[in-house]
Amino acid sequence: IKSGRIATIQGGNDKKAREYCCKNVLSKLKEEKVLNTENNANTVGFLIGGLGFGDSLQAKFKSFKLSHIRLVRGCVSLNEVWIAIANGMDAVISAYPTQLTEQGLAMTNAISPVDMKTLATQKNWDPKIDKICIRDLSFAQDSAPLLSQCSCFTCQRHSRAYIRHLFNTHEMNAHILLQMFCLRLFVCNRLVDFSFSLLTYAMTNSHNIHRYLQFVDAIREHIQNDNIQEFAEWWQTYQLTLCSPNQTRDSSSVLTTDQKDELMVDVD
Repeated sequence: IKSGRIATIQGGNDKKAREYCCKNVLSKLKEEKVLNTENNANTVGFLIGGLGFGDSLQAKFKSFKLSHIRLVRGCVSLNEVWIAIANGMDAVISAYPTQLTEQGLAMTNAISPVDMKTLATQKNWDPKIDKICIRDLSFAQDSAPLLSQCSCFTCQRHSRAYIRHLFNTHEMNAHILLQMFCLRLFVCNRLVDFSFSLLTYAMTNSHNIHRYLQFVDAIREHIQNDNIQEFAEWWQTYQLTLCSPNQTRDSSSVLTTDQKDELMVDVD
């Protein structure tokens, strides 16, 4: 039994370069009889590469018209994950929760309209702040969890002051708890790059992983309920309220039909 193949599409923001890459990849796969039938066991997926170097997200995501699985890696924010899903990506590979954990950051943003209403009832939640630095001195005696109403292991058992202490004393459990707050392996629209040691990052990562997956689950639920436009409108409005300089404030996260046609590379 031969395994399927994943072909990488490169070319940056240059449509002609992406078209050239895509057509040559398809030609090579057809020569090797990988794309003979729709139900071929060797049906491939396509990975859109190059993110993380200042490329245009929309130009990268709309590289070709194909029915095969499309993947993207390198998304460095929840907004980029959302834009990828909104523009037809079947799978997202991201180390975003891990990157937050390595910097001692905990996600405190809302991940859905319902979640935002719940968080808004909490006195210590600020809708303009999407993450906090747990190393900050202001948390030295803070007995509150990383995020009120969060159901992750970390928030249910430990305080901000305790996790701050672990970070500042270089205790490995700090990363473990924070990472558990932010990440988990997810399939279909939730693939994650496990580029970290479980023992090293589990504590802070516990929280970040948890919130990250809740975000993707919220998107999936809206898709299944056929009301993804509601989520899109809420997310766009919410992004404008954030004060973090790392957020991508692209008001056109969902492309119009004309924009999609312009960016598409027809390789049929």
